Amino acid sequence: MTRLEEIDHQAEELMTREQWAAAVSLIDQVLPDERTARMHWHHGWALSKLEKFEPAAQSLQLCVAREPMNPIAHWALGVVLREHGDLRGAEHHLLTALSLRDSGLARLNLAVLYMDEGRLDDAERVHLDGLELKPNDRERVERYANFLSDCGRDAEAERQYARAATLPARRRKAV
Repeated sequence: MTRLEEIDHQAEELMTREQWAAAVSLIDQVLPDERTARMHWHHGWALSKLEKFEPAAQSLQLCVAREPMNPIAHWALGVVLREHGDLRGAEHHLLTALSLRDSGLARLNLAVLYMDEGRLDDAERVHLDGLELKPNDRERVERYANFLSDCGRDAEAERQYARAATLPARRRKAV
C-alpha cells in the first residue's frame, strides 16, 4: 500500500467513527496537488461535517475536477454548496449527479433545495420522475409522501404512506 493509500484508508476509518477533525488533520498532511480524488472527497465531506462549508466546497470541487463523471462527488458538492448558500451551484451539481446515475438521495436533496426556494412544482416533479423510474421503491414513495405532507396535502400523503407500507423494505448491506 502506498503512503497516499494508507493515509486515505486511515482517513476513511476515522470518518467511519465520525472523527471528522482527525480525518481532516490526517489528509492535511498531504499537499492538495498530491491528493487523489478520493482523498479530496474524504477531506471535503469531513470538512462539511464540521460545518466548514467553504473549504469543504473547495476540496469537493477538486474531487469533481479529477473525476468529472463521479456522481457521488457531484452529489456531495451539491449538498455542500446548498449549505454554503450557493443554490445555483448546488442545483447544477445535483442535476449533474442525477444525469450520471439515478439516486434517491440526490433526488431528495434536489427536491429539498427546490422546496427551500418555493419551487414546489419542481420539487414534486423530482419526486414523480424518480417514481416513474422505480415505482415500487418504498423509500421513494415515503419521500414523496413526506413531501405531500410538508405541503399540507395530507389526504394524498396518507394514500402514499399506505402504499409505501405495502412495498418491501430495501435490504441494507451488511457491514
